[in-house]
Amino acid sequence: MTLPLTEKIWLFRSAPGEVPEEQIKKTAQDLGIPEIIVRIMALRGVSDNDILNEFLTPALAQLPQPHLMKGMEKAVEILLDALKSPKPITVFGDFDADGVTATSLLTLFFNKIGAAPIQYYIPDRLSEGYGMNSDAVKKIHESNMLQWGNAGVLLTADCGISDIGIVDEAKCLGFTVIITDHHKPPASLPMADTILNPLQPGCLFPCKDLAGVGVAFT
Repeated sequence: MTLPLTEKIWLFRSAPGEVPEEQIKKTAQDLGIPEIIVRIMALRGVSDNDILNEFLTPALAQLPQPHLMKGMEKAVEILLDALKSPKPITVFGDFDADGVTATSLLTLFFNKIGAAPIQYYIPDRLSEGYGMNSDAVKKIHESNMLQWGNAGVLLTADCGISDIGIVDEAKCLGFTVIITDHHKPPASLPMADTILNPLQPGCLFPCKDLAGVGVAFT
């Protein structure tokens, strides 16, 4: 298929004056990347070879320590207990791209390590709307009790930080609740067993702009 040609012409801005043309050419040659990438990064304030190389070839070792996130130790303790028991773990995600990827990441991880039973729930966008809802929590509880005789762990993905009433209800039903979310917390936090959200008061995790899937990955 031949794509139609447009009459638009892309014009690239020049690199900052403090970054000489010779440096751009040498950096591109040293790192084995196109000069245009070096120019774009220089325009964004990144001209140091080492920093540029780290940006283009990231490694897990560069990430902040997960335990800097408030609530992480408690979350690990709860999940390890659920894996040993075993207790059912239900990932309750959101229906948007962020929530779906966070739900997928968590579910695939638990499947990969052989955790059982693991399941997920994503609400219908039109009929259930955003966030946790009472009917879904009751449905999950009924299913878990019928299959395993235990409510288990309710692990949210990209939601839950504002669902104070629903979290209370889940706790009353016997769920252990872990919230992973990135939205701005309300003045009063839900009474979950632990909360992972870099924006919550007292959290020392340095990356405050994580998406929901970033919190789940951490």
